[in-house]
Amino acid sequence: MFFRSIQLLRVVAAIYITLFHISYWWNKNNTSSPHIFDFGFSAVDLFFVISGFVLYQSASQYLQGAKGSFNFFFKRLLRIYPLYWFILVICIACGIYKLSSVSVTEFLKIWLLFPNSRFFIYSTWTICYEIFFYLLLSIYVFNHKAKWLFFVLLLLSVLTILKKYSHIDISLKEIGIYNEFIFEFFLGIFVAKIFKQIPLWFALSLLISGFYFFFFPLIPQPEYGIVYGIPAAAILSGVTNLEYRKKINIPAWIVLTGNASYVLYLIHQPLVETIFPYIHFTPTINSTFYLAIILLVVAISVIIHLLIEKPMLEYLNNKLKKIIW
Repeated sequence: MFFRSIQLLRVVAAIYITLFHISYWWNKNNTSSPHIFDFGFSAVDLFFVISGFVLYQSASQYLQGAKGSFNFFFKRLLRIYPLYWFILVICIACGIYKLSSVSVTEFLKIWLLFPNSRFFIYSTWTICYEIFFYLLLSIYVFNHKAKWLFFVLLLLSVLTILKKYSHIDISLKEIGIYNEFIFEFFLGIFVAKIFKQIPLWFALSLLISGFYFFFFPLIPQPEYGIVYGIPAAAILSGVTNLEYRKKINIPAWIVLTGNASYVLYLIHQPLVETIFPYIHFTPTINSTFYLAIILLVVAISVIIHLLIEKPMLEYLNNKLKKIIW
């Protein structure tokens, strides 16, 4: 089932993280600017919860076995790499990023989105986790009995969280395959399994409380984490349940913007880094300029999605169908 409400949340998350980065670059040049988007990094937590939901829904549609596992994994990779490579090449060709600043090995890691690399487009560090999620669910599609691996990683991520938020001395090193982001991924899977059973009144309560505690967390912290991930899961539970019950209708223009959210996620950093050096910051520059920048970046993202990403994905998916064994 395609959820238009998921696209709405992708729009919210992509614009929120874009505003966060705009504020960061802005505040380096203009100390009088407001810090209202300082917690926009929490959009990453929302993205990871959404990923768990969407990827589990997608993986559940494939037949168990090697063929289904292969198809799932490579179809997901097609959504990540080609557009990323296209944007990266454009940025290098335009001189935004300099190849002379990295070694051949470093560039190969950047090109392949190798974990813990020095990324040109900084926000792409999260895509390393997405690829890990693809791998996990492709293993699940290969053999559903492999879900025991999910329980092991979930247990390890819970222990990691307990170590961080409690005084319990747990001898466990926090690493990328079982940290808080993995827990948020499993939160998304949990929502995918239960959202249809939630009563309407509870779905509304989750949606309202989720939005409130996402933007005004009980334990505000200047980093990613479950204090944002749990409210994100509540938001996701609410909107998907309401759409399942046909209580909300998301406009087509929001769906289109949501479809372009990956483009927006990739281009907002290099685009803003290119624009900002030509701006003379003065106290008279205010929130109107924020709005102009975000509208410009979103508009460019939608254009790239329609003219490049969408046709490219259609072409590559058709090619993939011909080599499926």
